[in-house]
Amino acid sequence: MTAILLVGMIHRERLGPGRIGFESLAIAGCYLAGAAMLVATSR
Repeated sequence: MTAILLVGMIHRERLGPGRIGFESLAIAGCYLAGAAMLVATSR
């Protein structure tokens, strides 16, 4: 996640889905993937 944020700071993007950059989408994807793994392994 740190690498994603660093790349996002270097390559600042203001256009995209919801006017957020790719780094915000990547971080949200990491959190969602982590939550999905927790749910999948708790069964």
